[in-house]
Amino acid sequence: MARKKRIFYFDREVDFHGYTREDALKELEELVFTSSSETLLIIHGKGSGILKHAIRAFVRKSDCIKSYDFGEDLNLPGGDGVTVIYT
Repeated sequence: MARKKRIFYFDREVDFHGYTREDALKELEELVFTSSSETLLIIHGKGSGILKHAIRAFVRKSDCIKSYDFGEDLNLPGGDGVTVIYT
């Protein structure tokens, strides 16, 4: 039996590859603050985990974020290299 291809929709997709930790967090904070009722796909990559851990720590404590999911929990392409934020 063939697998059904899952289709995902995000209001915005932001790729933080190449950003420093500080620049990524500053940009993410501004993005979350100005986004209302949106679903954001944040691409932070896997690498050494610096961006992933910083971004996920931010989303856990931010009051502007209603909910979040990790890419590996949703079986998204990119797995643990992406995080979904619901504002």
